[in-house]
Amino acid sequence: MDERSRSSRPRSSSRDRSVGRPPREGSRGAARRGATRGGRSTAGSRPRSAEGARRRNLAAGPRRPQPLMVPLVPVVAFLLVAVLSSVLLTRCVMKPRIDEAREEATAAKKEAVSLRNQVDRLEEEVKSAEAQASAQGLDSPWTSTGKFTSGDDTLDKEVKEFCDANCTTDQTKEDAALAVYTAIAWSDYVERDDAQHPAGANWRIEYARKYYEHDCSGNCYEFAAFLMYCMRYMGYDDALCQGVEIEFEGGNWGDHGIVFVTNTDGSECLCDTARGVDGWMLGLGVYNYRIMDFETA
Repeated sequence: MDERSRSSRPRSSSRDRSVGRPPREGSRGAARRGATRGGRSTAGSRPRSAEGARRRNLAAGPRRPQPLMVPLVPVVAFLLVAVLSSVLLTRCVMKPRIDEAREEATAAKKEAVSLRNQVDRLEEEVKSAEAQASAQGLDSPWTSTGKFTSGDDTLDKEVKEFCDANCTTDQTKEDAALAVYTAIAWSDYVERDDAQHPAGANWRIEYARKYYEHDCSGNCYEFAAFLMYCMRYMGYDDALCQGVEIEFEGGNWGDHGIVFVTNTDGSECLCDTARGVDGWMLGLGVYNYRIMDFETA
């Protein structure tokens, strides 16, 4: 083709070229396309650098994390349903039962209070009856009233048991009383540390019980105290145990326990268990003595 024919062809503008066909690719584009075609690299391909990968990652922005809470939504929903069901069950089904149980508990408490009040009343009645019985005393075949009391229910029973075991109603009052005195006089004499110093208004009851509750043994104070109540049970109403200071042979004085009593013939006597059977109904002049005051000691 000559020069004229070449010059006679119209030239396409840049606009026409861009519209009519795609622009040519350079050698680099062809090389990249060839490298990626078929998933295989070619001899002309170039490996991507780490710096380029880092730049592309930065340009793409941060990756969105996977929504971890999505699997928990059913679990939470199930729990909420369970809680609501439990609340509804409690309000609709269990509440009437709870109210009924509370009413039963309240009724039981009221019944318990009522029973307690009844028990208290019965206890008061029993105490009142016991007080009346104590005031009247135990039955005695020897007293003029047919009753005996020491003022202590336990001691009353102990005295009656001892006297009834050592005498009989077939005996006379004097013989029965002597039999009881002899049984006490022949008891074991024992000195105990807690029975050396009588004191107080009720020392006679205290020492009488010590004698009986220590297998009928003790010292002169315990013997005399128990003998006093036994003689009262036997009908000697004025029998009285006293602590005294006695002048012994040689001029020495010592403390002692004896019983003063009026004999059946009206004479004033004393009984001293320390002298055994010979200590029954002695005259007051047998000793030189001074009475000691234990009640206010």
